[in-house]
Amino acid sequence: MENCWKLFFLCFICSFSIVKAQNMSNPEIAKAVGIVEKNLKPDHQSQFFQVKVLNDDSLLVETTSREAVRQLDSLLPNVPKKIQLLPETFDDNKSFGVVNLSVTNHRAAPAQAAEMMTQALMGTMVRILKKLPTGYLLVQTPDNYIAYVETSGIAVMTEKEKDEWEKMSKLIFVQLYGNVYSSPDEKSIPVSDIVAGDMLAIIGKKGKFYEVQYPDRKIGYISKKEAILYSDWVKSNKPTFDNIFTVGQKLMGVPYLWGGTSIKGVDCSGFMRTIFLMNGILLPRDASQQARVGESVDIVENGIVNVEKAKQNLLPGDLLFFGTKREDGTDKVTHVALYIGNGRFLQASGFVKISDFSPSSPDYDAFHMSQFLSAKRVLTHIGDAGITPFK
Repeated sequence: MENCWKLFFLCFICSFSIVKAQNMSNPEIAKAVGIVEKNLKPDHQSQFFQVKVLNDDSLLVETTSREAVRQLDSLLPNVPKKIQLLPETFDDNKSFGVVNLSVTNHRAAPAQAAEMMTQALMGTMVRILKKLPTGYLLVQTPDNYIAYVETSGIAVMTEKEKDEWEKMSKLIFVQLYGNVYSSPDEKSIPVSDIVAGDMLAIIGKKGKFYEVQYPDRKIGYISKKEAILYSDWVKSNKPTFDNIFTVGQKLMGVPYLWGGTSIKGVDCSGFMRTIFLMNGILLPRDASQQARVGESVDIVENGIVNVEKAKQNLLPGDLLFFGTKREDGTDKVTHVALYIGNGRFLQASGFVKISDFSPSSPDYDAFHMSQFLSAKRVLTHIGDAGITPFK
């Protein structure tokens, strides 16, 4: 279904937000907020929890979690609180939005200088939790990530408008980068740029071009050589290692960008997610989440990875995970790569590149090999939890 793509393609945002006000000097309050934060961590990607101390020493609590409010009340029963449950109710009833630019940047705070947590591609549906007067929206993506995005990148909609948009037939852009033109002529002025995975509504054909509609109802034209019907794309997907690796190779040299999930820049897990997405498979957004899906590959001996054993047991297309050990001995995954065979792997580290297990290779990655933790097989488990084919 087209809705599956719109609901899940790409979005990719860190969404648990604990913001402690600058004047939160009361140790009792700080401790209570910390406890609630810790308790919410298992569900941190789908919850927003922000506490500020106001001038009258009361607390302003903004959250998507009633449980967080209950816990805070039990820990601080005598502290007055003003509770704002999200999402807010909007006078214009426009509580939904669709990404209207080729890529939107989603940040940890409502400022351009704030840390970028992820990107979302054109056509992604979001739920609006809060509208800020500073030109930002707090939004939640279909995979529940929450972050701030500039209002200018989102076409806001009522529920009826959202439903109408979702019913429209869609195109998916399958080249790495291109333009949507103002008329069916590549010499015409562009309406905007467009990148791999972007989606627009198709409303007609004009010669060698598709006539398309943006979420905000702008009209443009895309070359038929660069986009295909979403329904045809779903039918044509063959998520084999060769096809996934082919997409990955096309991104060789693309710079690493924290939070990036597009041709304009990728982080390690965003890169994995993108090359699988372009072959019709949805993986979780973060490396630590990706490490929890699929089948474990036996590469560890005596608590550490045995490289020779890894070469014997790994198959091309397996995911490799890197990081450190916690005090309790569990893995703290911070990096992911794609195994491509013969002790080599494709990764986004500095930029998209191929690295090698062997110290004798010029492509040897000493840093990550010193942090090699585990591997998972996903291509034989398509359809399992967290390895979702688009339909």
